[in-house]
This record gives sequence, structure tokens and C-alpha cells, in this order.
Amino acid sequence: MKKIQDVLFDELRALLSVTGTHGGLMSPSIYDSAQVLRILSAPGRALALSGSGSGSGSGRASAPRPSNVRALGARAADPHPASSSRASGPRAAGSPSALGARAVVSSHAPAAHASASRGPASRAPDSPRALRASCAAALAATPDTAFAAVPPASLAAVPASTLAVVPDAGLAAAPGTPDAARVLALLDVFTVDTAADITNSTDARAAADAAASPVVAWLLAQQRSDGGWGDPVMPLHRDIPTLSAVLALLDQPARKGTRDAIAAGLRFVRNQSAAWSTAHIDDLPIAAEILLPHLLDRVEDRLGPPLDRNAPSHALRCLPREPYARLMELGARKRQIIAHLPLIPGVPWLHVWETWGTEPSLGLMDGAGSIGHSPSATAAWLAAAAPFPALDAHAARARAYLRDVSRATGTGIPGLVPVGAPHDHFERAFVLYALLMAGILDDPRLAQGVTTVLGDLARALGPQGLGMSDHYLPDGDDTSAALAVMHARGLPVDPHLLDRFRKDDHFIAYPGEMNSSPTLTARCIHALAALGETRDLPTFQRYLLDRQEPDGRWTLDKWNRSWLYATSHAVLALLPPQPTPPSSVSPASPASPPSSTRASHAVSTMPLAHADAVRRALDAVLAAQSPDGGWSSDPRSNPRPNPTETAYAVLMLGHLERHGVQHPGLGLALERAHRFLHQAYAPFAPSEAKVKCWISKELYRMERVDTAFELSAMLMLEQRG
Repeated sequence: MKKIQDVLFDELRALLSVTGTHGGLMSPSIYDSAQVLRILSAPGRALALSGSGSGSGSGRASAPRPSNVRALGARAADPHPASSSRASGPRAAGSPSALGARAVVSSHAPAAHASASRGPASRAPDSPRALRASCAAALAATPDTAFAAVPPASLAAVPASTLAVVPDAGLAAAPGTPDAARVLALLDVFTVDTAADITNSTDARAAADAAASPVVAWLLAQQRSDGGWGDPVMPLHRDIPTLSAVLALLDQPARKGTRDAIAAGLRFVRNQSAAWSTAHIDDLPIAAEILLPHLLDRVEDRLGPPLDRNAPSHALRCLPREPYARLMELGARKRQIIAHLPLIPGVPWLHVWETWGTEPSLGLMDGAGSIGHSPSATAAWLAAAAPFPALDAHAARARAYLRDVSRATGTGIPGLVPVGAPHDHFERAFVLYALLMAGILDDPRLAQGVTTVLGDLARALGPQGLGMSDHYLPDGDDTSAALAVMHARGLPVDPHLLDRFRKDDHFIAYPGEMNSSPTLTARCIHALAALGETRDLPTFQRYLLDRQEPDGRWTLDKWNRSWLYATSHAVLALLPPQPTPPSSVSPASPASPPSSTRASHAVSTMPLAHADAVRRALDAVLAAQSPDGGWSSDPRSNPRPNPTETAYAVLMLGHLERHGVQHPGLGLALERAHRFLHQAYAPFAPSEAKVKCWISKELYRMERVDTAFELSAMLMLEQRG
């Protein structure tokens, strides 16, 4: 019988063998799955998603051609349908000669700003490296002054509030024992094509409804007992998926249970609407200022005004707008800014194209066949392109993209999609970063898999950095993770790649960000310290120190909601780059009460401020450990500890131990965590049964990344001694 350590290495090797495939494995998104269902099954928009595999271009749009829409020219031949990694050139379906008099351009901007870069002659570059260069050019051409209408403290005047919403408990990880025999079978779940055909029919709407029923059933099953959708651990992140689900269900009036679900969802939105009037900018989901006003408008359009204002349904139909006033004002300013930004493939502002785009410009489609790496935006573009035969080749690529990203959810349910995809480079970089945090990146038993993934990253890393895929704007988060792991394995990297992501005293992912990310800045610090670029580190570390809570935690981050994740990364960034022998540091301040959880030793080379910050963080993490040895970042709504957040805590504690930090409770905490992870770890259980910590339009799970954190933490514990 294999030892548990051998089993864990088997699992991690299997994970490395598929890391980055299928664009990254992610939990399904309520918002995007509902949007795709609503957009593509609307009357007149029943679009065929038939065919199998990313190379299939079959499945013409089955929507009837509107008689009042002029034909835009003969269908252009595309020698690279669907499977192509590049977009067609300007003389394919998107050229003026092919499209005729009516130019297919994005109509969200004022006419004065419809430049040639937005028009039909725009194109996706011919290669991933060319696309990265064009994305970087967009970054360079978008100075901070372009975002002057959105100052960093846009909502700072709105007082921050602790939302006293304690909904029903969230889901905890299913118990289980690692089993190497099922790893390969369960890890790569996409060897069988699970895409279903939405066949052409004289009654296209009926066919679409029939094919969409698994998605409708899934949506109904995701509704919580309080009427809302989404994880209760972050209340404000539930309005967007709830309103999106309500809109999709409004198209399914005959299905049993949908009316009650719609009513309960609207009640949920009304009941927590007041929280938005006191929300702080750091509380906002990604793109909430654009998405939420749009969804409120769409729901109001669908419901219409009640005939009788005194009717019982009036209060339900009329969603309040006053609590969203500041958010809507911010959204209006952001939309004005978007109207002046370059519209080329793979820029973040295309990620919500479904909220403002109307015309299917070919210059918007990236090499993955998507619009902004967003299933919702791609579905909206596909619907807009349906009346135009000249766009059929590109529409086939968009349909192939939606099939591919449906597989990336790992559910086997056609039509379920993630919050965004592909994320293949994001997945590769962060899986290896988890190994680096655990100190096992150089383990010879992982050498083959690590070398393969590093090779993929090295090929993808360009002179502007690394994006979440070859077809998306490079960002500071993925770039810093890649630099750190490549340097740790002896590959040459240029630390100055991070200069383009520096903004004052911290680092950013993308231009125009309203709120910063401590974990991104911490990872950049970690990478720069390892590379010996220490000159400006005190400035960046001061940024982290200023954001530490009085109780020792770091609690706010725009990409991950777990304070254990944020705290572990901040602590790594405050430690010296190389381990040193343990030595005494000053004890806790006299004002602090005596406690067995006070750190009595730390690293001698740490500045006093860093040593104090690390000590307080260590206190906070140790105090938060549950009696059974695990951790949960929010014991109110997610009371049961879970392996993912336990891994965040364990990796921080183990890193401190390796750096020579001594504490009487440190070893005991790691031993208790060891027992918990052995009892609770279920590596490849369905992601819906696991905690979701990543932040986008809603909370989601990066399945392989989180599994890598869990496996790395367990292996680190196995190898402690």
C-alpha cells in the first residue's frame, strides 16, 4: 500500500500533466450561464451550438433573417473556421467590400469617436505574440489621465459599512480520502465531448428551450433558501447572479417552479438593496458599476409597470433605485470612459460588452473566438451577428468558443459556462506559485511536470509580461507569479517587466483600476525580492503595512475574498527573501495582553515594523484555527472549515517555520491542520461542493489552482520532519 506522501505526489503529478488544458478548470458561473441562456434562447435568437470539438464550425444561426435587414454581402470564406487561433484578415467577412454599405462597428461610442480602429477593417493579430504586443500598445496608449473621471476614491465618500447580513450557511468541502487511482480519470474530465446539439427546427424557440432545460434546472437548484443566488459569504456579490438568474427564468414561464423562484429572487434583491447605499468601493464585485445598473434596467424592462399601483405585485415589480445612486453614477462615468478607450481584442473593458455593445464589429473578436474572454459578451456578439451572413465564419468561431468554455466547467452540463475563459496561463502560473510557497517546486519527483508547465510559461511570457491567456492583455498578477517561479527554477527573467504595472506605491493588474489588490502587490514584492531588486521594496511594503487591520489580518482584496489568502501573501512579502537562522526579536508590546499565541522569535534581519506585523498576523491566524484543526475565513456564513482556506493558512505558517520564526503554538497548529486535511481533503469532488474564494462578477473557484494549494500544503506538512 502506498504511503500518503506517494499518493499526494501522484495526484500533484497528474494535476501538472493537465494544468492549463481546456483553458483552465473553473466552477460554473450563475451570471454568465444565465446570460448565455437568456441571450441565445430569446425569441428570434435560437442559435445552433451544434458540432463537437473546438475545430467544428458547423451550426449555422437558425434565427430567421429579418426582412428589413439588408444582406451584407456574400459569405466570406474562412480557411481557419472555429479551430483557428487567429482572426480573419480585413478582407474577409469584416471588410467594407464584404459588408456593403452598412459598416458593422461598435455603436456604443459617440460618432466622433468611432475611429478606424473600431471599424470593420480592424482585425485580431495573426499570432499570440503579435496580439500580446497590440494589447500592450493599448495599455501604453491608455495613460492614467484617461481614467481621471474615476479617481481612486470614487466611492470613498460613501462610508464603509459592515453589512449585518448573516444568510444561510454556505457549502463546505465534502469529506474524503485521497485516492491516486481515480486521479487521471477525474482530473481531465473533457476527453468525452459532452456538448449537446441545439438542432434547427421550424420552432426554433421550442428547440432552444428544450436544449436549455439542463441549465434552467441547474439555475433553480442553485437558488438559496433566502431567495438569492450566489455564495452568502459576500452578500453584495449575490445581486448580479440573482438578477441574471431572474432574467433567464423570466423566459421560462411554463417551467414548474420558475415563477416562485423569480418572486423569491426579486424579494431578495429588494431586501438587501439598502446595503448598496453604504457600500465602499472595496466591497464591489468586479464590474459591478456597469453590470448591476444594466441588470436592473433589463429586469424593469421585462416586468413592465404594474397596471394597478395598489396591487400586491407592485412592490415586487418595482425595484428601488435610490440605494444604487452612487454606483449608477460611477457606472455612467465608466461607460463614458470606455467610449474613448481603444477597442482591440483582449482588453478588459470588452469583458462586459454585453452591457453596452450592439454592433458585431470583427475587430472585437480575439484569438480564442471570444469577446473579452467573456461567455456573456461572446453570446451577445453572436446574437448581434445572427442577421448577417457575411459574419457566419466568425460566428462559428464564437459558437466553438462557447462549447469549449462549457467543457471548462467540468460539470458535463452543456450551456454552463465560467465567469471568463480561457485562463490557461493564469492556471499554470498560480499552480506553480502554490508549489513555490510550499517549498516543493524543486522536488525531483515533480521535475517533469514542473518543467513542462514552466516551458509553457516561458513561451508565453513576452516583453510586456503575461496575460491570463495568449489573447488577453498582460497583467501584473500573472506576470509576477510567472517571474517568481521561473526565477526559482533558474530561468532568466527580467524584473523590469513589472515596472509597467507599478502605480505609485503599489502594483496593478490593469489600467484604470479603482481599487488596488494587496495580494498582487505582495506577489510583486516577493518576486522582486527573490530577483534582488530591493531598492524600492520599502515603499511597496509600507503599502502593505498601512493596510493591515488592528487585529493583524489583511482583509480586503479585489481578486480573492479570503482574509487567510490575503494575509498569507502579505506575510511572505514582508519576510526577507532568503531564510536565516532563528533569533530573538522584541516581545509583544506592553499594551498587549499576555497570550500563548504571541510570537517570541522571528527573523533577525526583519525591520522592527515588519516583525511586529508578522507577529500580529501570526497571532490572528493561530487564533482563527478551529478546534478540529482547519480554517474558514468567515465562520458566520461558512462555519465549517474547508481544505482550501486551511491550505492558505498552512502555507503561511510553514513558510514562517522555514524562515526560522519560532512560536510555541506554531508546531501544534500545523500538526492539527495535518490531521484535518487528511480527514477533509477531497481533491476532485465537484467544485460546487467546495468553497469559492476567487472574485469576479460573482465568487468562483479555480479548481486546479485551489487543488494545487491543497496538495502543496499537505505535502509540505508531510515533509516537515
